[in-house]
Amino acid sequence: MSKLIRWRTNSWCEHSMLGINAGNFVWESAASWYGEGKMDSYLVADNKLVFYTLVNQTPETIAALRAYVQNRINAGPIDHIYDWFGIVGEAVGFPKIHTPGLEYCSVDDIHALKAIASTLPHADQLIINNIPDEENPGYLDMVMTNAKSVFKVYGIYQYPSQN
Repeated sequence: MSKLIRWRTNSWCEHSMLGINAGNFVWESAASWYGEGKMDSYLVADNKLVFYTLVNQTPETIAALRAYVQNRINAGPIDHIYDWFGIVGEAVGFPKIHTPGLEYCSVDDIHALKAIASTLPHADQLIINNIPDEENPGYLDMVMTNAKSVFKVYGIYQYPSQN
């Protein structure tokens, strides 16, 4: 599925996750639903991870993100179902096709950004709130790469190729 997502979105990436605790990621995944887990499962051959942070984050921003994630984790089981219909929408090039109330990885991350935007400067809020709600990981990566006043890369992990 990863190769198909990269091909369809014309991007190097096929997944996005949040990080709130050292050594862990929070993700929306078809295989594991919504939750937090060890980042070790992503430290495998040929994986590349790009870590972004918010330029103007405050302690309130971090608290808001933690609250967002905790609310999602505490949500009922139906809220943890992966939005397969949304993936179909992405596959046919029409992201507005999705299951209302359900998410896939980048949609969760976009919703998290919008949930915490009010803790950031107004200019940052405008950029974040203009990200479409239903977008793929490659689009989100493009926004974060280009909006240097809002996001910055604080690390890149490239696992050595085994080939």
